Amino acid sequence: MRKFKVNSYYLKLVSFALGIVAVAILSFSATYAYLTSKDVVNNNFGVGENTVEIEEEFEPPHKVTPGATIKKRPSIKNTGNEDVYVRVRILFSDDKVKEIIDDLEINSSFVLNDGWYYYNKVLKTNSSTPDIFQDIKVKSNISQEAIFDFDVIIYAESVNSSKYSSYQDAFGL
Repeated sequence: MRKFKVNSYYLKLVSFALGIVAVAILSFSATYAYLTSKDVVNNNFGVGENTVEIEEEFEPPHKVTPGATIKKRPSIKNTGNEDVYVRVRILFSDDKVKEIIDDLEINSSFVLNDGWYYYNKVLKTNSSTPDIFQDIKVKSNISQEAIFDFDVIIYAESVNSSKYSSYQDAFGL
């Protein structure tokens, strides 16, 4: 049997090289594990619902006559899940309607500004405003021929109240 004589210099060199490689592999693995740590977090966000509905008690007349009172009592209901500020616009189908009816008597909880009636309180969830007005009164000093069919149009807008301290802030007044 033949014996191989191993040079101690080469043995030390190979051992040193293997040691360097082993340290490099362990260092790389530890660094990679440290820098590639992963974690998953699920965040569920709920969206607030800001919705209002116009409710009204209305009895259409059979015939509109001078001096007649037409029962119409609109209000706004907060059907969403957030408290809101509300504003309302009241329009007529014809500008000449104002010539045949008395001015509407607007509830004092609504403040007129720039053609809008602003409800001056926060409207809580599932709550309604008081009636915006009660009844439409046809002028008594006009003739039957001056009376014509018309519509009263109620338009409402709302803004979530959580970020605002007043209806003026909410609507930029």
